[in-house]
Amino acid sequence: MRPYPLIVSVTMLLALLITAPVWADLRLYVGTLDVVTTSGKACEGMRGRHQIYMVLNVDEDERSYSGLLGGDSIAVGRLAGAAPERLSLRYPFSEASLAEGHSLKFVITGNKLTGELRDKHIEASADDCNFDLARLTMTLSEQDDAVVTAYQKLSAQFDAQLSRSIALSQLRAGKFAEAAQNYEKALSYADKVFPPDSPKLAYYLTGLANSYMRLGRFADFIGLHAERYPSITDETVRATFNEHLHRSHLHLGRSSMNREEYPSALDHFRKALAINNKSRDAIAAIMSVYVRSGQHDEAIAFLEQTEKRLESEPARRDVRGAIALVHYQKARKDDKAGRPAEAEASLLKAIKLDPETVQYLIVQARWRHKAGNYAEAEVILKKALDRFKDEPSRAELNAAREKLRLTEMMLKKIRGNGG
Repeated sequence: MRPYPLIVSVTMLLALLITAPVWADLRLYVGTLDVVTTSGKACEGMRGRHQIYMVLNVDEDERSYSGLLGGDSIAVGRLAGAAPERLSLRYPFSEASLAEGHSLKFVITGNKLTGELRDKHIEASADDCNFDLARLTMTLSEQDDAVVTAYQKLSAQFDAQLSRSIALSQLRAGKFAEAAQNYEKALSYADKVFPPDSPKLAYYLTGLANSYMRLGRFADFIGLHAERYPSITDETVRATFNEHLHRSHLHLGRSSMNREEYPSALDHFRKALAINNKSRDAIAAIMSVYVRSGQHDEAIAFLEQTEKRLESEPARRDVRGAIALVHYQKARKDDKAGRPAEAEASLLKAIKLDPETVQYLIVQARWRHKAGNYAEAEVILKKALDRFKDEPSRAELNAAREKLRLTEMMLKKIRGNGG
């Protein structure tokens, strides 16, 4: 018997209770399962005693036995057969190799039930756990209403795990939409069994969350996060959910920005940054919204606040580089708008923040030349050549210097000709 919670529909119980002949005998046995020997490498902590329940339906006329057997720490299986000494036990897996090949036998003496469960033996290296031998010791419950409650719980467990198993198979086959539907179904069944803060819901929540992310259903995941995150106790699941939430807001924000819906984009990017206030993607995205919507001053103010929050000097340096870039973009905007003084002031701020960017110095030299100060432009480029030693930078500076020289020669000829 497997150590994971497994799951059949509650409607099956209702149908059973409504349509079963009067001679059908539905009983609840409560007791223990003593796990003696196991196989597989996932059996750590499974040997020993476990609390279990069995809902048994006996049809004396048809000589048939059916029902469910399981517990909080023990997988649920469906039992069926013609005699109690030779019953099959089926686990809720989509793969027949995992679901079948398990057996159960028991003897009922008065209100006592004793028996043996034997799962199919698996290799020691298998990433699973089967009970090669486990012994049942159970007592018939005298509470008539308890049998319905137990059947509903075991049925829901069985259905939840079966739906999850089907979803896993579909996920591996790349059938993501179908997998998401079955994960939703699995979670709805699991909710009938486990309380909201149960760690056993982690399997279902993580599977559904991953399916939504693979499908790009980011809004659906955000809804799932809002509903479920407060009750999640598993720290690994909480971390996964927050990472997915961060990614979801980034994706939705980029979609909004592509549609030029800047307020919506900004809202999503700010939420992403609230989840991870060191996220470079979120910081860059917020800056991009401000710049693309023409809000350069807002972008600069945001980046300056961001720099103050960061502790790492390399990260702070990167943000200063981003601030410089925004100043540069603002400078180009002012230059095109015919505001040379404002443009040069912003460009000087960019150079001060990021003196290692050659392009800013080249633009400064061009603007000095455009203003009629060729000598100043030449000084700017010459000083830059003295400072930068790497070949790409020097090649760019020399090319800019040569272009300015040729432009100045042409201008002199035009002036000389009275143009």
